[in-house]
Amino acid sequence: MYPIRVSTKAIIYRDETILCSHYRTDNLDYYILPGGGVNGEEMAAEAIVREVLEETGYAIQVDELAFVREFIPARLGSQRFREKFHQLELFFICSLVKQAPQQPTEHDVNQVGCNWLPLANLADYKFYPTTMIESIRRRDFSRRYVGNAR
Repeated sequence: MYPIRVSTKAIIYRDETILCSHYRTDNLDYYILPGGGVNGEEMAAEAIVREVLEETGYAIQVDELAFVREFIPARLGSQRFREKFHQLELFFICSLVKQAPQQPTEHDVNQVGCNWLPLANLADYKFYPTTMIESIRRRDFSRRYVGNAR
């Protein structure tokens, strides 16, 4: 038995773009939604506000829960993550409190910045989780639990 890590992710739209954290590992660029782990007695909504501000510099408000995803790399055949890793991810639709960001305070390891990616071309980027691209692009949140999505 091992602990399940709880993580939050923000879906932030601006016109026909979405805010993504930009990472680079071994000369490979990829994009994920900003967010991170819930600490101690922190509520999930508090964690996502803190994480987005740290990683992107944007102040946000949490609007509603969009998706729940489990991430168990071993069940997806991935060797890139440590063994016995299970993460429960809560994806929230959020909105900007201010249009202009402040300076980010804490980039994650391998994070090189953040970008507003065009929704129409999201599938052209190395964006994770790939199985959620169409739902995010169409703003279709009818399937709340997406399981162990790649």
